[in-house]
Amino acid sequence: MDTISTEKPPPLHNAIKKTDGPMTESSTLSPRPWWRRYWIVLLGMACLVIFGIIFGAVYGVKHASQKNSTTLSPQVQFINQSRSSATPTSVGTSFNSTSAPRPRPRPTPTPTLTLTPLPSTMTSLLPPAESKVPRHIGAAAGASSPLVMWDLRDNGRLWALEYGGYWQEYTSGRFLVAPVTIATKDEVLRMAFSIDAYSGHIVYMFFADGHWKQDTWHELVTDFQFKARPTVVGRSTNKVDVFNIDTEGRAFTVSYDGSSWGEWIEIASGLVGDLSATSWDEDRIDVFGKYGNNNHILHGWWTPADGWTKEFEDLGDAASDYWQTEPDTGSPLAVSWRTSAGDSVIDVFMSEQSTYHKLYTNGVWVNWEIMSASHEGYEFPDTQSLVIGDLEPEGSPLAHLISRGTDNCIHYSQFNGTQWGSWDFLWCGDYTSEDEYPTQYMPTFAVKRSNGKVDFVATDLEGDFILYEAPKPPQPPDEVRWSNDNWEKLGHGA
Repeated sequence: MDTISTEKPPPLHNAIKKTDGPMTESSTLSPRPWWRRYWIVLLGMACLVIFGIIFGAVYGVKHASQKNSTTLSPQVQFINQSRSSATPTSVGTSFNSTSAPRPRPRPTPTPTLTLTPLPSTMTSLLPPAESKVPRHIGAAAGASSPLVMWDLRDNGRLWALEYGGYWQEYTSGRFLVAPVTIATKDEVLRMAFSIDAYSGHIVYMFFADGHWKQDTWHELVTDFQFKARPTVVGRSTNKVDVFNIDTEGRAFTVSYDGSSWGEWIEIASGLVGDLSATSWDEDRIDVFGKYGNNNHILHGWWTPADGWTKEFEDLGDAASDYWQTEPDTGSPLAVSWRTSAGDSVIDVFMSEQSTYHKLYTNGVWVNWEIMSASHEGYEFPDTQSLVIGDLEPEGSPLAHLISRGTDNCIHYSQFNGTQWGSWDFLWCGDYTSEDEYPTQYMPTFAVKRSNGKVDFVATDLEGDFILYEAPKPPQPPDEVRWSNDNWEKLGHGA
């Protein structure tokens, strides 16, 4: 048995430690703890555990990175891929074949084009509109002109495709949104509108000699700026009205009479998102917008006798009777027409996870009605497109609606004059995930031709434009066997 020494112990790891209090006298040393006998082994095991944790973390991050590059993150991976742009090799008009290789995610290059911006005090591109769904696709068609599609890429570059041709870049400007178009009922006047990316002003071009005059954009100079996509109506020969919400939430309108523009008029304030405007004849315009604080839909109208309403009427919140918590909401969409009996009809559509519509007939609004569900899930706000149908022949759809849902599919519904039909499937992405929906940031676009034909335009998960013609009576959509192969793939801008 060892006796306790009163001499200062050597600096060994198993030396007895001093305590601050008095020690109890003892004649023996306690046995060494077991871990002191195996500390080298324990240290080695601890190092192996730490190494395993670090290796697993590094491998997991690398694996997740590789997965994201192929399965697309909804807000970053897809939008970077579908809207990425290549640096042109020469200044001027560029072309891209529809059979070009599919885009891959890549960093946005620095522009090398020599720009010729519209007259403006701004010298740099404005940031894009604060919208979950970018307004980067558009389309237009006339009675005697081919379908034209627009693809807005990064850095405000705009590309166009005349159906049957090749993608061509518009090199005369930079834009914040893809164009929207309007044609008067006789198609004497056709115009396209966008937002200049330098000034934030509305710009427009004309259709003449069978083509859009993309080299000659005109600017509507104002003291305020826009970021949202404008909405336009054509009431009669040479009469066009333009509407938009500025960066302060104020709604403005300006009119064109075929030769000159009128003065800008502020018609509402406190609005967010996009406006929707519609007209059933030359003596009536109806405008709808979403109020910023409570998602209520506001409605204003114009007549020659009274001008614009002094205050917009509140149509309420479509989802207030169905949701206890505030759902994610989109901007309103509206169409209007006169029936053969002379009745004035407006139908307003809203997406608040579920989908709703509100019908107006001869001055009387009905309550918001919820539409049937397309699947177990909901529709993504602001991915919808609504276009008026044909009043003749009898039985033709009066309106067409397409939308994207949480099943990563495109759905379609028709309006028969009193109610919307069930949703039908038109296209579905093969991407599946429990927590990511790439299509929730991908808009759709519906365009009606003068012959009654309705085309649907969208993009797939690779950023390519796809085109589909709406079914016509007597073959409603629920009798058409849907397939992704029914959509024609048309490529994309550079």
